[in-house]
Amino acid sequence: MKMKFEHISVLTQEVVDFAPESTQTILDCTLGGGGHSRCLLENFPDANLYGIDRDALAVKASAERLKTYEKQTKLGQASFSELPEFFAECGEPVFDYILADIGLSSEQLAR
Repeated sequence: MKMKFEHISVLTQEVVDFAPESTQTILDCTLGGGGHSRCLLENFPDANLYGIDRDALAVKASAERLKTYEKQTKLGQASFSELPEFFAECGEPVFDYILADIGLSSEQLAR
């Protein structure tokens, strides 16, 4: 049985509205299906986005959703405790905007 990650992002406009106008480097600590990241990149098309999720299916779904932006994204399967290693792999970027949607995912609970 092939599993598919399905998730509908909420508050996407609020996430975009809260971002500084000068946003160039974004960290999404909870990629999920990549909905928030995609909205941010649509509104900040020159920005670079780094994103993690501990769920491999979520990272795969995000990579597919963000395919248009693949040259400016770096995604990884990692937990918060693994952020230092992820940053080291990415060249120690400095972020203008950090998003962490802390909470439970109904998609993951359904599995």
